[in-house]
Amino acid sequence: MKATMLFLMLTVCHSFGMVHAQEVRLDIDLEKANFAEFMEQVKKQTEFTFFFHDAMVMSLKDITLHMRQADIEAVLKACLKGSNVAYRIKDRTIILYGLNDQSKKGIDVKGLVWMNREIRCLGLRSR
Repeated sequence: MKATMLFLMLTVCHSFGMVHAQEVRLDIDLEKANFAEFMEQVKKQTEFTFFFHDAMVMSLKDITLHMRQADIEAVLKACLKGSNVAYRIKDRTIILYGLNDQSKKGIDVKGLVWMNREIRCLGLRSR
């Protein structure tokens, strides 16, 4: 019973975060702006914060957007169009990540697996 209530509460809280992102409307008026200027306009009009690596957004320059009463998803898609940057919205945080993110690629792990002094697996590979 407790597990069911916990699951229900988490689902409801997650749903409220998604609804908030859909309800927010922005007026963006930028001409050849950089990402910092874009971010300031979003922050002034919403409760969203941004999470990103500085080097990733350095290439986001010359942002020209003229949007009225647009939802946050449409604004972000327009801002990031043609770049190698994607986003995800979690509660009231906009998380930016690179599409060519090397950390998401698999790595090869090679070696021996020992269990009770016996070799169980040779050439283990993981992706």
